[in-house]
Amino acid sequence: MTDYQKLCKKDCYNFISPYGLGDTLMLCGFHKAWEEKNKGKIHFIIQPSHEIVMKMYGIKNYTLLKFEREEIRKNLNQIKASEKPTIGHIYLAHPLYHPEMDVLIKIWYDKKITFKELYTEFLQIDKNTKFEMPLNYPELTPQTEQKYGTIKELSNSVIVCPEAKSVRMFEEHYWQKIVKQYLKKGYRILCNCLDGKNLIKGCEKIAPPLEELLAIAPFCHQIISLRSGVCDLLAMGGAKQVVYYSSEEGKKQYSLKYIAPSKNIKELISPKQERKTNNHIKIYLFGFIPFLKIKEKAEKRHILLFGAIPLYKIRRKEAYVKHYLFGFLPIFKLKKSK
Repeated sequence: MTDYQKLCKKDCYNFISPYGLGDTLMLCGFHKAWEEKNKGKIHFIIQPSHEIVMKMYGIKNYTLLKFEREEIRKNLNQIKASEKPTIGHIYLAHPLYHPEMDVLIKIWYDKKITFKELYTEFLQIDKNTKFEMPLNYPELTPQTEQKYGTIKELSNSVIVCPEAKSVRMFEEHYWQKIVKQYLKKGYRILCNCLDGKNLIKGCEKIAPPLEELLAIAPFCHQIISLRSGVCDLLAMGGAKQVVYYSSEEGKKQYSLKYIAPSKNIKELISPKQERKTNNHIKIYLFGFIPFLKIKEKAEKRHILLFGAIPLYKIRRKEAYVKHYLFGFLPIFKLKKSK
């Protein structure tokens, strides 16, 4: 079990970054302004996967700790974090861990402020504080070129990133539409995925460490991905991106415009996700007499008596859901709240 107190530096503010890569990035981008205001240095305690951010900012005052978000919540009594940043003590550097920030979180959930504004408010620094860009960026080495291609080859390459943790992933057929468009134009398509099941047909599989991905991205024709903290790091290196957001509100909150000019980044809203089709459930009497068959399609559910006679139907639309008896007699209509 981790002794969190041993991780503390007595002469520093000890910030644990308990959430995502983007959250650690925000803390680093504002750390100089915060340190100047509070007359002290921050010692960061971060997940190993976030170390690249420290390197990019030239921050050396940090400790790596393997943990999951849920572990932090379960171990709050053991961590003994201070309510406010205090030298020599651990501070959980995210507003969700501080009840006094509930109003701020509500404003955030109501999509009234941007991600950048969330952090200037949380860190209690001026809202017009400039977000500092990193000092260093991973370079393309001969070894990296040998793995993924020369600069010329990369310039004719498109990287698609179908995996995501924080947003719903696309159905494969949608990625295939995107890939086919670029294949027709003669581009080489690289699919950045850890799970082989998410490999898109027609692509070469790659799974580079984040540092290598950042090194090759600026030389590629395009990076296509779902919005994540990695997009911020890619934008900082000047990569040309097509970034998908789950909603218009999400786009306003997480827009990459605070980093890069719009000419490098195309920000789009994700297509509406369809339900998977061809889901059939059969129910048998006595284990062998066909009784009910449930057919699930993109916008419909049919319940068939004896596998053939329409008994019940549910039709889904964007604004409402209708229920029918015997497949044609309307029973009721449910309107979806806006």
